[in-house]
Amino acid sequence: MMAITAAINSAASGMYAQQRRLAATADNIANALSAGYDRRDTRFTTGSAGGVAATVTSAQAQTMDEGTNVDLGKKILQESGLKIIAADDLADAARKITDQLKAAA
Repeated sequence: MMAITAAINSAASGMYAQQRRLAATADNIANALSAGYDRRDTRFTTGSAGGVAATVTSAQAQTMDEGTNVDLGKKILQESGLKIIAADDLADAARKITDQLKAAA
């Protein structure tokens, strides 16, 4: 019975570790163009009782000042073919979301 419990715990820890990695990746994507954002890295290690542990740390990436890669990032997004509505700031984003919701109603 202990082997089954250990196997389940190992699988659960692996899924949790991957969940942390996906969350770090989502943060990296969402904040890629944010000034001052440091990319997150995930490291996997074997847990002391078996299984997998995930540690998310700052990658100490070079921080970007406004304008460093923002224009290039916007160009890449525009050329991607994805339906993306870019905004210049939060107020602009709120206006564009409101306009989209009104148009859909």
